[in-house]
Amino acid sequence: MSTISERPDDFPDRFSPMLVKELRQGLRAKTFVIVFLILQGLLGLILLVASAGATSARAGEKVSQIVFVFFSLAVLVVQPLRGIGALAGEIRGQTIDLMVLTRLSAMRIVLGKWVAIVSQSALITATIFPYLILRYYFGGMSLFPELLAVLMVLFVSAGFTAITVGISGSASVMVRGIIPIIAAIPLIMCIFEFGFGGELGELIGLFTFTDTGKTCALLLFIITTIHISWNMLSLGASAIAPHAENHATPRRLAALAVLVVAPVLMHAADIHSEEAIVIWLILAALPIAIALTENTPLVHAIAIRFARRGAVGRLAGRILYPGWPSGVMFTIAASGIGLLMMPVLSPGKDVDMWIGMLGGLGSLFLPGLLVIALGKKVKDRLAVYILGWSISFALVMILSAITDGMSSRGMLWGFVWCPLMLLPMSDHGISDHALFITGLIVDATYLGTLMIMAIAAQRGISEIERQALANE
Repeated sequence: MSTISERPDDFPDRFSPMLVKELRQGLRAKTFVIVFLILQGLLGLILLVASAGATSARAGEKVSQIVFVFFSLAVLVVQPLRGIGALAGEIRGQTIDLMVLTRLSAMRIVLGKWVAIVSQSALITATIFPYLILRYYFGGMSLFPELLAVLMVLFVSAGFTAITVGISGSASVMVRGIIPIIAAIPLIMCIFEFGFGGELGELIGLFTFTDTGKTCALLLFIITTIHISWNMLSLGASAIAPHAENHATPRRLAALAVLVVAPVLMHAADIHSEEAIVIWLILAALPIAIALTENTPLVHAIAIRFARRGAVGRLAGRILYPGWPSGVMFTIAASGIGLLMMPVLSPGKDVDMWIGMLGGLGSLFLPGLLVIALGKKVKDRLAVYILGWSISFALVMILSAITDGMSSRGMLWGFVWCPLMLLPMSDHGISDHALFITGLIVDATYLGTLMIMAIAAQRGISEIERQALANE
């Protein structure tokens, strides 16, 4: 029995020290206080004006739109952007080592920062419920679906926060600062368009659960958000973790599971062809990008866990060990899943869909090959990967726009080394079978080169495993 009573206004001892520290600092931060007060003031003022000016038939709808827009701006834009400096500040202040001395793992440090921001977003969410009660008195409100819609916005906010916290450990200002701010601009436009454009009712309708297809699509969205959030938080933990902490293995295992389950859910939700392939590629892009840019050396503490399990464990390690060499093998496994799942993603025998899959996968291989080839010359490997992919995408868009007004499409063949070029070439009437064969050759060339480089880099792994077993 404790002899010291806990203060009723303090956090319980079972909370993580990092979470308590971040909550105390976050709740006192000017950004949170200002956002909180401005949101409450604006909602109160505008709701009064809307209630007085709107007709009784539309007053409830106006209230819902106003609450949704201003609440979404607070929790989907402002709150996640606060995560930009979550890890960067600790790295800049050289306090990470002090945190490690407290026996906090890197993941607990990252989770503490993430949960602190999400908790503040949850506090903002709780304060809008009185406005929903006011909305209820205007009539025409489905209480349960609207409450679930609000909670879904909070869930998406948690996903966005995971992204900003995860990339905040990057050394590149472009990755951790510029990209999130640029992404916030179209997000703000979408919030206003969605809130005042009459589509809010469709969102609320998803939570009536009367349509099996829409329910499966909602479940797919939830899994996708969790998948991306987990990968980003794991990425942030890897940026500050000692080499003995293995974040690659659980991240890759979870990714492989999602890549298998997602096509089944898309089939149940009647999502096929282009949409299904794009969604699958989005799910595969993040774990593949992280795997191909990971530069963590293999240490005995990690190798022994696989080596103990004999040949099966060592074989699994070639895919699940930290570092880009095993990341290449993981990329091959993930790509194989995508190709095997093509009959589920696109039930017909449409060659265009296969070209799209080959172009998308190849676009993930090319920047990875560039990063690995540059080797130690690259400080922030993920930033270079993103830059390489962005340049290839921009190149395809420019060339596609140029050739739209030309009768000859022959010049596009000179750029087939960029796998994304297969997509506009298919739209310009070039033979699908020729493009399919070209896509296979280009992808196989990039993947084969990556495999050769990975096998060469993995030559010392067997020796590390033997030493780990000998030292046990």
